[in-house]
Amino acid sequence: GRAGPVALRSGRASGRPGRRRMQWKRWKREEVTAMEEITASEVRARLAAGERAGRSFTLLDVREPDEVAADAIEGSQRIPLGEVVSRMGELDPARVTIVHCAAGVRSKRAIKELRRAGFTGELVNLTGGMKAWNKSAPAAPPASSPPPRDRS
Repeated sequence: GRAGPVALRSGRASGRPGRRRMQWKRWKREEVTAMEEITASEVRARLAAGERAGRSFTLLDVREPDEVAADAIEGSQRIPLGEVVSRMGELDPARVTIVHCAAGVRSKRAIKELRRAGFTGELVNLTGGMKAWNKSAPAAPPASSPPPRDRS
């Protein structure tokens, strides 16, 4: 972004011209960092290939306890977003950590907060969170119907 001097004028209620002062106008810059992401299908493929959450990689669920009670991915470690920085010592920086929430917003925030707090391990966002996870579930086989009756 650009920053440059901007002349500001301060006057008094009397109408007399005030003195000019220079102030640097700064454009708010948001730190842009690339965030690694993984799809639910890719995580399912890793699990199907024999990798285990908690051994090969960490699957971190940052949702609130009531959300986790309703629906969770087996083997995931649960640390609510509000506690993720204070409990980051529970995460193994030598292992890839895949972070997820309900839809992918809180997990991105958790990754940013962990990076800011100095977590050195690899952090990957599960794109779409639990919504994507549930959509990526293999279709259940159709319920078997009883064989047709012989009407002869």
